[in-house]
Amino acid sequence: MTLLEEIYEAAAQAAPSGADEELLQRLCRISAAQWQARLKAGVTPEDCREVFICAAAWSAAAGYFTQQSAASWNIESFTVGDVSVKTASGEKTAQQTPVQRLTQQAQLLMRPFCRAEDFAFVGVRG
Repeated sequence: MTLLEEIYEAAAQAAPSGADEELLQRLCRISAAQWQARLKAGVTPEDCREVFICAAAWSAAAGYFTQQSAASWNIESFTVGDVSVKTASGEKTAQQTPVQRLTQQAQLLMRPFCRAEDFAFVGVRG
């Protein structure tokens, strides 16, 4: 089984039953490419295969859920100053969503294998 096939299989388990296979496969390819681009120099997906598969699958599943739920956000109001979003159901949007938690877990899994992408000052003289 190829790496992409394993990623898709794992993502399909995380996605809802009846998920659009073509969309999920596309998201798996994109997710794998994004994670591969973030790997440290000299590290390949094979070096961290199990973690890579899991993180790419979770990222693809998170992308799928985001795409599927965007139409059902049912936003009633949106304010830019002191940013606030109110949905018709009155739910608070400031809390971390399951999609955000899934994305965060994927990032935590891949952290040891990826380049640091946090903001940093380099060579700044004070």
